[in-house]
Amino acid sequence: MKKLLIALAVFTSTNIYAIDENAKLAGAQKKAVERIKNSLQISDSAAYKVYTLTMENWTGEKEDTDWYYTSIDNESLASSKFKNSPTKFLQFKLASNNRLVNATLISFSEYNQVYVQLVETLPRTATLIINKQNELKKDKKYDEEKNTSQYSVFSEKGKANETFLFANNGVGTVQYISSFTVDISSN
Repeated sequence: MKKLLIALAVFTSTNIYAIDENAKLAGAQKKAVERIKNSLQISDSAAYKVYTLTMENWTGEKEDTDWYYTSIDNESLASSKFKNSPTKFLQFKLASNNRLVNATLISFSEYNQVYVQLVETLPRTATLIINKQNELKKDKKYDEEKNTSQYSVFSEKGKANETFLFANNGVGTVQYISSFTVDISSN
């Protein structure tokens, strides 16, 4: 009985924490967490955890607050044959004044994990891209996978992170791609 009460207290305090944290969010941020929860069919606390690890970087007070997003999920596609699948997905397409971000979330409920892939695209000048390329070449954490006169690709050692750099005629783009999983078993 004592173990049951301790487990109940931990579960309750975790959920109260998530509710308290959700209460701090602004309207659009709160809607994003709600969208994650409903689309992936996960708990409030798990949705908040996924939000903080995926979108909060770009939608919180730390960054540009003038942002807009759209999303699709299992329910969005009219001809979807996987609408009722236990595997749920959600894709956010986010735009702000200085970047575009695509966040793909796939919930594997049987494993209590959410797979996340973030693709962040930033427009830059060709000079900044060349500087970034030189910086990554010197950084021991990265391997250069491909290098041409217009683009190069770097991967971060030991992680599923890549950096694509493109420069042509004075303009450029840097694209950061990261993939990871979020454990939601305790949420």
